[in-house]
Amino acid sequence: QLLSEGIYSPFTWRVRHFQPGDAAETLYFFKPDGSLNGFSSMLPEDEPGTNLTGEAALQLVIQAAAQPPWNIDFDAWKLVEQRKEAKSRRTDHTFTFERAEKLGKSGDAASYRLTLRLSGSQLASV
Repeated sequence: QLLSEGIYSPFTWRVRHFQPGDAAETLYFFKPDGSLNGFSSMLPEDEPGTNLTGEAALQLVIQAAAQPPWNIDFDAWKLVEQRKEAKSRRTDHTFTFERAEKLGKSGDAASYRLTLRLSGSQLASV
């Protein structure tokens, strides 16, 4: 069901966007049909940003990921882990969500997880 609904793709290809000598870079992940599957941006440690509380960061990441192109329906997900990392000029937050339905047979079922990251107040990873 996760495959047929396009929620999960076991195969992806990546494109790295970077400038030589610049610590900032972004990896874009694509499904075999060419549609966007995720991304991960890495910012320099000293990149300025905001210092949001955990609750404010959670609301912001849910709002950002519910919008196009991600369109994540958070009714199907439960927050299972939350971390924050203080940088010199911002605070980064990572949130891990889990779907209620499991993958596999009931005895050896696995969970399907989604990790979202904010760098300051910017969505940095889906």
